[in-house]
Amino acid sequence: MYLDDQLWQQALTADRRQAQRHEAQDKFVWEERVLFHLIQRGIVDHDDDDKRWDGTTRAMRHTSAVGDRLWALLEAERARVSGIGM
Repeated sequence: MYLDDQLWQQALTADRRQAQRHEAQDKFVWEERVLFHLIQRGIVDHDDDDKRWDGTTRAMRHTSAVGDRLWALLEAERARVSGIGM
């Protein structure tokens, strides 16, 4: 697979997880709320008015995919420590 295809697949995965997180958004602390919106900005397709470039789009998708994966690790660790989901 090409890099763009891999990043697109990761963006789709992040978007699905973001949709699940959106339901619990009212319980987020401030940092989680900001992280949620930053990840969301990186995975959506932007309009031409945003002056998007291929390199910028790749960088945003990559950063959002990494942020999403780190957040998933944080959620898993929280669940492990608190005993939720065991």
